This record gives sequence, C-alpha cells and structure tokens, in this order.
Amino acid sequence: MINIRSEIFHYKKFKLHLVEGYVQKIPIIEYPCKIMIMDSGCRPDYRVVLEYVKKVMKRKLKDIKLVIASHVHPDHAGGISFLAKNLNAHTAAPAGINLWYKGLRGFLQHKMDLCLTHYVAYASNKPFKRLYFPRYIKTDYSLSHNEKIPFFEDWIVYYCPGHTTHDIVFYNSCENILYAADLILKLKNRLFLPIPVNFPCLMKESIVFIDKICADDIFMAHGGMVSGSELKKSVPMLERQADFLYEGKKRVLLMNKFTGFSDEMKKYNQLCGKS
Repeated sequence: MINIRSEIFHYKKFKLHLVEGYVQKIPIIEYPCKIMIMDSGCRPDYRVVLEYVKKVMKRKLKDIKLVIASHVHPDHAGGISFLAKNLNAHTAAPAGINLWYKGLRGFLQHKMDLCLTHYVAYASNKPFKRLYFPRYIKTDYSLSHNEKIPFFEDWIVYYCPGHTTHDIVFYNSCENILYAADLILKLKNRLFLPIPVNFPCLMKESIVFIDKICADDIFMAHGGMVSGSELKKSVPMLERQADFLYEGKKRVLLMNKFTGFSDEMKKYNQLCGKS
C-alpha cells in the first residue's frame, strides 16, 4: 500500500480530504453516496487517488462521480485523462481550457509548464517522476462562471483568471467554504500569489472577488486551509504583489519570457493595456 498523507475536515454534508500529491494537495469531497475529485493532480497522482479512495476512505471507485481540473497546468490537469481511463466517472474543466496549449506556441507553453513543474518537484526534494500528459483535455462538461457543478449542485463555479486565462474556483454556500485552487498559496504561514502570474490586473480583480465572498474556510492546492479572516488581512499585500508584477520589473519580464508562450497571453494582455 502507498503511504499517503492527508488532512480530513468534517462538514455537515460532506468530508473534505486534502490528500498529499506529488507537488500539491488533491481535494477529494466525500458525500455519503458520491465522491468528487476537485482537481486531478499530476499524472502520477492518479494512482494515489485510486489507492486513497479504496484503502483509506474504504469506498468503491464507482462512487467517484466527477473528476475536475481547475486549470490546465500539469499539477491540476495532469491526472484527469488517466483517472478517466480507470474510472467510470464524468470529467469537467473550465470552458476554454484547451486554448492555453493550442498551436505551436501552445506546444512550447506545454513543454515549459512541464519543466516548471519538474523544477518545483526538484526544489521540494521529490523524486523524479514522469509528468507528461496530453495537451488537449477531453471532458464531459465545460464549466462556466456562476454555474453549478454537475452532480454536486451545492457547489458553484466562479471564473477567476490571473494565473492563467481560465482559472476557476469552487464555492459551497451551505458550508461557506471556497476552493481557491492556484489563485493563492500559503508558504511559511503567509499568503502569496502563485508563480507565474501571467495577468496581474486580472489576478488583482480575482483576489478582490474571492475576498468579497467572505467564506469561512478557504482551501488551496498549495498550503492547505486558511480562514476567511486570514485572507482578508492578506488582501492588501496580495494586491501590492499584483501591482509589482503589473509594473513589469526586469526580473518579472525575464520570467514572462520563459512562461508566456501561449497565444492566449497576447489576447488577454490587451485587457490589461499591455502590448
């Protein structure tokens, strides 16, 4: 059996399992009669998910009704195709997810995102694992802003770009809990914006948006769980981070040269007044 670490949070209608993946946490939402994988993790994480559901949760794989990718990066969408092959479950992802890796520049973006994920694993002292996954994500459902998640209608989808053009977060009003995915991360007890932030002006708007939701609990792919009050205290600092990135400091511009291949970059930078 794989040694799998996790945190479990109990709510009235479900349990939230934050399972330790390769370089991120994998949220699994467990209801009495169904299960949702809320972000599929990296390619090798699909085995972790299957093992965890069977051996730790003591549930049948057929209970998994839906697997989601919040955005197309390797640590969020890398496992969805492989989970789909091993499960009789539906899949979902944001509308427009396949534009990020479209065309020649998208091909280069895909390679660079894989390299960045390998670097994160190396910096975290993780063993080398194969991360390659298909550029195009085939899903049963495309998720749009203010839409209910199929089969889990107590969860609402919100469109919050900034890290990519198509990031989505998920909110449950009954339990007042929000999954922020890669919108923010926690490191050494402080909240930060992710790397890279390709669209700082959109990221700033997204941070303000999730703060106005006033969720009691916010869980993330990198950093686990924080309170809504902790986010509120950190919003001014996060906005300053976005402003710093928008100003285009030299080291930020250098990073963008290595992370901004996608054709979506040019289109969405026009929204921020960037050429």
